[in-house]
Amino acid sequence: MLNGKDSSVIKTGSYCIGRVNTILVYPKPVVYLISVSHVGFTPVYSALLEMPASGEIAVPDLVLEKSTGDLGSVTVSSKKPMVEVRADKTILNVEGTINATGTDVLGLLRKSPGVLVDKDDNLSLAGKNGVKVYIDGKPTPLAGADLANYLRSFSLHRWNR
Repeated sequence: MLNGKDSSVIKTGSYCIGRVNTILVYPKPVVYLISVSHVGFTPVYSALLEMPASGEIAVPDLVLEKSTGDLGSVTVSSKKPMVEVRADKTILNVEGTINATGTDVLGLLRKSPGVLVDKDDNLSLAGKNGVKVYIDGKPTPLAGADLANYLRSFSLHRWNR
């Protein structure tokens, strides 16, 4: 039930729906407006109802009609976390990260959490040496300086399109 002057809510509730003559009893002699709504239906409003001093009024039929509007479009997007820690591996998802701008893969690894690159460009992860590097899910067979040179050769613009 809404206030007839400004449509502010006065009373809410659930009511039996069907063809019955409904009589509302409300003690204040004021102008009211009835609003009926349900998901999938267009909301309906009554005409203004002026309550007499007795507080009883017959409510006219209010008929809900199915809403015909279709949803225009839906966009679903997701973003992989930068670091995924799994039981057997740690995955760095570099696509779209701020660390990946203007650098190569070795430079990115230097900035990555848990990854250490020493002065000789040897990689360790969480203090463990012998790190196996996969790029796009494929293992790199290199180690040491060869691996470092290979990682320097990869520009990150390849992933940040």
